[in-house]
Amino acid sequence: MKFMNICQIRIDKIKNVIKSFLFILITLSTELLSQNIDDPKYTSDIKNNVIPGVNYEAGWMHKLFFGKHWRELWTLPVEVEILELDKFGGGLVPLKKGGGLQTKTLRFKDKDSLVWKFRSLDKDPAKVLPKDLQNTVVADIVQDQISSSNPFASLIVASILKSAGVLQSIPKLVILPDDSKLGEFQKEFGGLLGTIELNPDENDENEVLNFEGAEKVVGTFKLMHRLEDKRSEKVNSTEFLKARLLDIFLGDWDRHVEQWRWGRFKKNNIETWYPIPRDRDQAFSKFDGIGPSLAEYYIPQLNNFGNEYPPIQDITWSGRYLDRRYLVEITKPEWDSVTTYVLSKVTDDVIRSAVNKLPDEQFKIAGQEIISKLLSRRNLLTDISEKYYEMIQQTVDIWGSNKDDFVEIKLLDDQHTLITLYKMDKKTGEKNGKVFFTRTFENTMTDEIRVYMLDGDDKVTVSGEVDISPTIRLITGDGKDEVVNYSKNKIFVYDSGKKSIFNKNNRTKVDDSKYSEPKTDTEKYEPAVNDRGSRLKFFPFIQFDSDNGLTFGGSEVLTSYGFRVEPFSYKMTFFASYSTDPKSTNIYYNGIFNSLIKNTNLQLFLQSTELKFSRYYGFGNETIYNSDLDETNFYMVEQKRYEINPSIQFRLFKNNSTGIGLSYSYQNTSLVNNSLLNNFIFGNYGLGKFSLFKIDLNFEIDSRDNPDNTYTGSYFRLDGSVYPELFDNVESFYKLNFDIRHFFTTDLISKTTLALRTGGGKVWNKYPFFEAEFLGGSENLRGYRRERFSGDASLFGQAEIRTYLGKWSLIIPGKFGFHTFIETGRVFVEGDNSEKWHPSYGGGIWLSFIERTANLSLTIARSSESVTAIFKFALGF
Repeated sequence: MKFMNICQIRIDKIKNVIKSFLFILITLSTELLSQNIDDPKYTSDIKNNVIPGVNYEAGWMHKLFFGKHWRELWTLPVEVEILELDKFGGGLVPLKKGGGLQTKTLRFKDKDSLVWKFRSLDKDPAKVLPKDLQNTVVADIVQDQISSSNPFASLIVASILKSAGVLQSIPKLVILPDDSKLGEFQKEFGGLLGTIELNPDENDENEVLNFEGAEKVVGTFKLMHRLEDKRSEKVNSTEFLKARLLDIFLGDWDRHVEQWRWGRFKKNNIETWYPIPRDRDQAFSKFDGIGPSLAEYYIPQLNNFGNEYPPIQDITWSGRYLDRRYLVEITKPEWDSVTTYVLSKVTDDVIRSAVNKLPDEQFKIAGQEIISKLLSRRNLLTDISEKYYEMIQQTVDIWGSNKDDFVEIKLLDDQHTLITLYKMDKKTGEKNGKVFFTRTFENTMTDEIRVYMLDGDDKVTVSGEVDISPTIRLITGDGKDEVVNYSKNKIFVYDSGKKSIFNKNNRTKVDDSKYSEPKTDTEKYEPAVNDRGSRLKFFPFIQFDSDNGLTFGGSEVLTSYGFRVEPFSYKMTFFASYSTDPKSTNIYYNGIFNSLIKNTNLQLFLQSTELKFSRYYGFGNETIYNSDLDETNFYMVEQKRYEINPSIQFRLFKNNSTGIGLSYSYQNTSLVNNSLLNNFIFGNYGLGKFSLFKIDLNFEIDSRDNPDNTYTGSYFRLDGSVYPELFDNVESFYKLNFDIRHFFTTDLISKTTLALRTGGGKVWNKYPFFEAEFLGGSENLRGYRRERFSGDASLFGQAEIRTYLGKWSLIIPGKFGFHTFIETGRVFVEGDNSEKWHPSYGGGIWLSFIERTANLSLTIARSSESVTAIFKFALGF
């Protein structure tokens, strides 16, 4: 025991020595790199007072809903130097406008041919909106939310990054002169407030060194392409981590791939790329007010700058793809050393000095608040860094090259997995000893390792016998690849080509499915797909209708994501609501699982409800309806229902969905007036406590161009159910239901859509009264109350004409029109010779927004019994 304690002490001492050594190396390399970073050497005596954003002034009501933000800083006059074009940099000549969508940028060249970039402080976000939303109230609201950003954030950020030795450009606050020297740009840029800084833009190797001695500067997409072809070059991952920790510290959530440039430096014959962060507009952002707070809750990348950090997956969301590429190889001692270094640089004095870069009047308003929050966040940086490391290591991405690579995976023991990437010897087909990636992962922390082999003729070997290891996924590219699994552990290979070689066994699972190739760099390197992690969110619910009164509640939704499982691995919804008329509850759980069986989704539905069946008007096609009795709850049903329903859905061909399910339900049902069952052919069968078991089969074909608002296409669904003789069911019975819809659209006069629908069902044998076929309500006969008619069988037909009238631009632009409809239907009862059909007709108006994804309609329907109004966030059918 004493020997073990001595060994542990020695190991701890060795770890401390390693951390200290790494800390010294990071410090020295950073100090050497940061010696060239300096402020622009220029001061002008010509100054002017200007208000950065006078339009952001707002009253208390506006602030309540849209946020107080940094409006005081935007609306307070500030004294700023006017840039003297003849003197700055020995003289500036305007070159061209930048390509930013929100910020106005103008590039200049100085006497030494260095390029400078002017960036406006205020933004115009209208360009990032869909064309239909520009010049609308929505655009005004988005413009107003620019006030959530601190207009002088870049001045503070630059000072803190400089203290930590992060490669960057130092911005200077200036006003562009309204001067003819601006040439064609005078009208747009003259008198504009902004910052000017050296522009670390892309350059060729034969150009003059133009940014802090870098041999070459490139954008992120070019860097990613380059590193896939050049294994001898790599990103300085510890420098990138340093920059990212400062992003988190400063609350700068907007760090997507376009927010970086990369400079290549050659040291000891090793070519290394250093990160150059830029565009620091979102540091210290505030998301207060009702609207922005809700946006922050539902949109992961929006993060409020506070005393504490938001969840690590949120504050790093925009930069997640860069993090996964360039932070994986950092060991825990290296990671801790970088964290320690950053902490040593963001001292109290450094923070206060940086915040003092604010203009004097602005500092009086916001200075102490920012200092206080930075000090608090600095004290919590070690904890958030630890969570950052754990997140990066949980699901690991490792990238090979487009050359011939040799990947060696060693399952060392139950605690460790070693991944090494070598250059391949073309003659022998084995590793040549030149390593370009190596990392040992801890199995207790790393759940999954994904190795992207890219192109080239690659070879992968997997060895080791362990009981516990991460899930190993190998994603091949073009080329003749070879995968040999010597281990007893299962690995997953994704290869759609026919050239690759596998030692196929029950331990090597090969997926040869073809997946769509990305068409752009954004789709390839920053895809809008979630493939790991999970989200838990609450969604409120409120609705009003004549049958249930006011219904309010909400759902808690847990969504988990996995590798090549779209749109999610599983989603679990927990829903609860309360309705005022009748005073009833509806509680359910719905789980959808897409990753358990390939191309198949499993579902589980559990429900406890008092709203499934709320009124009963008797049995037959010609039952008498009395509106006065309806007002006295004469037709009211009280039913408590519990259901469990597992099912499976799969696709047989394009546009198809096929499902099989089982269901058990228990219901306790009572009527206010039992005499309503007098005409039911099976008496009071189903009244009281009743349990049912059901087997479902459904088949669907859907070719509609848009299910929410269809112009063309068809829809067909067939549902069959078997209720066997089990529990309280004394005789097996069967149900069959169908739903057919077709849509035509013409532009002869105005865009007009003819929507046709027919549907119905049939029940065979003895069944409880609440399992009859029903008609009435918003789903079929809109002029009648819900479940107005019940029988052995039902049949209905609907025809609706939807005519486009024009566009509307109030608040959210969209299209509007009117609709008219006529429909009829009836139920059938064995032995009843009724030939009566129940027509319903009416019309209303509809609105459609955002490419027909959001719709609402108001419908007035009339029948021989009543006039009903239906308002819902959908069209009729």
